[in-house]
Amino acid sequence: MCDCDCHEWKKIEEAPKDGTRVLLGLSEHEYVMIGFYGPKYSRYGVSFGDAWGDGTTWDAELPNVTHWMPLPAPPELESKSLKEPE
Repeated sequence: MCDCDCHEWKKIEEAPKDGTRVLLGLSEHEYVMIGFYGPKYSRYGVSFGDAWGDGTTWDAELPNVTHWMPLPAPPELESKSLKEPE
């Protein structure tokens, strides 16, 4: 474990408002979602661009977002899996 506070929940007032995707904690439903601050709603929300492959997009504001934390780094791929089979 690292000594930083980057993996702890923070108050939503401290969250970035530049479109950065973060984990959002929703108090009313006791769950988390990946989302971002959206100027369309002037609050945090989610967006699924062409999620169904038919050219439509869907976005929505999230109610009662109270906390946030940065997303973890994606897993590193093992170098063996990227090599051509021998």
